[in-house]
Amino acid sequence: MLENHSGFVHSVMIGLLPVGISHTSWFLKKWKSGAMKKNLKINLILREENFGGILFDRHNLTYKFLSHEEVEQLDKNFYQLRKTNKEYPDNKIISAPVRVYWEITRKCNLKCPQCFNNSTSALPGELDLEECLKVIRGLKSDGVIEVRITGGEPTQKEGWDKLVACATEEGLVVSLNTNGVFSDDSTVEKIGRSGIDQVIVSVDGPKKIHEESRGKGNFKKVIKTIKKLNYYQTSVRANILLTKKVLPYIEEMVYFLKDMVQEICFMQLKPIGRGGKILSLAPSHLKMIEVDKRLGLLRKSYPELKISSGYDFIPTKKIIPVPCLDLTTCASGFRGCNLDSRGNIYSCGFLEEISCDYSLGNIVKESYSLLDVWHNSNKLNSFRKANLRKTRKCQKCQHFRKVCFGSCVVMEQYKLRKSISGRDPYCYKENERK
Repeated sequence: MLENHSGFVHSVMIGLLPVGISHTSWFLKKWKSGAMKKNLKINLILREENFGGILFDRHNLTYKFLSHEEVEQLDKNFYQLRKTNKEYPDNKIISAPVRVYWEITRKCNLKCPQCFNNSTSALPGELDLEECLKVIRGLKSDGVIEVRITGGEPTQKEGWDKLVACATEEGLVVSLNTNGVFSDDSTVEKIGRSGIDQVIVSVDGPKKIHEESRGKGNFKKVIKTIKKLNYYQTSVRANILLTKKVLPYIEEMVYFLKDMVQEICFMQLKPIGRGGKILSLAPSHLKMIEVDKRLGLLRKSYPELKISSGYDFIPTKKIIPVPCLDLTTCASGFRGCNLDSRGNIYSCGFLEEISCDYSLGNIVKESYSLLDVWHNSNKLNSFRKANLRKTRKCQKCQHFRKVCFGSCVVMEQYKLRKSISGRDPYCYKENERK
């Protein structure tokens, strides 16, 4: 039997079907009963894998690993079948990334202090529109299911709407990260009419806190954007960065946003890029445990609202679709990867700001395909091994899930290359006696 897992984050950084519920007791029972068929007819995507398949629900950007037996139980009339153009017969990794995070530009109309990639102006050598369209077609050909378009502020890139149109026409699931601050209504209208599956908008807290980081008057603009997207019936997720300043307002923000968005994700501050200068605003380990309990209560209070989190990315249950395929770790390099604005491939987007040495290659030079890198890169395979080692180390720690949610291999690299203290800020064990 295949296990559920929590993806990049409890949600999303990749969300999945309800964690901890067995494959038969939830999905298949609802499927057989017909309870899901009406709403999911055009939303389900099945990508074949050597172990069975990955069933992706584009309605809420969740997915589940299925065995061959479970795939056989699905009604073929109610999902779209996806295959990769190239076959890699081994079971060492899934056939292609499920989700690719693509930073299409570094250009941004804001200068937020928490920005992990120092976005301000476009970088020299960013891919032009024609190259971007080739990337989109390449991702579709590879079998990638979802592309998450990020920046910078992606709507600042000339031709962004043509890029999105190409992605939706190719049948990719498309999500868009935006700050929601636009000079006029034409941008949000383009987004609303584009067919994007989900728009992720940053809301850093109540008006005062939001505008401290994103500029005076911008809270009103962001809420206006969200309401406009509601008009177009676009699915919206609000990202809220967890800082000491926002902790007193968690319940207030959920209540304020609950009728405007379909999901709220509470994100972890990363000491990367400009975020490194405000690490003192990160809540303590014990405060984060309290936050997690509060979010648990909020989920019970608002069962129709998806409340997710970006700090508990280490799975608590094993994800092993086949004996030699262990996915029990952060999704980076295992279920997803990143592209920067110049086409460089990274296992995780945070690595780019630590050092360009972590680049796995360039998608343009790879003939607009990720597959050779995904399956054959020694550097990526080394990252996967390190990722699993770090995850297992955290899972075995006496503090895991008691006073600490664990850290990741990227933070280990940060510790070695960037940390002034020489410590991983998210490892309780390294910091408890300091």
